[in-house]
Amino acid sequence: MPRPRSPPALVPGYGGGAAFVLDLPGDGTGDLREQARALDRRLGEALRGGAPSVDVVGHSAGGVVARLWAAEHDGARKARRIVSLGSPHRGAQLAGEKSWSAPVRHVSGSST
Repeated sequence: MPRPRSPPALVPGYGGGAAFVLDLPGDGTGDLREQARALDRRLGEALRGGAPSVDVVGHSAGGVVARLWAAEHDGARKARRIVSLGSPHRGAQLAGEKSWSAPVRHVSGSST
């Protein structure tokens, strides 16, 4: 049985305008560079619409997409800030595996 997904919630603060969730190509599981291009297109719309800059919050692989966008699409100049939460910037050994179903072994500090 697949594990249910927990949706992230974005809660804008004081002065925070309208927020949106970007639907990434490949249901968020595809090519990260293609997803960075999609992010660039959507944020470009906001910037052309008059926004002076954007704030980007990436969760999990979304943070990697945001980093690629910053590096490859001049995002560091376009963004006021980029926040990454729980993102595997150095890769993930168990990416794509059912790590959530792995058994847990209790480790005690006692040698007895």
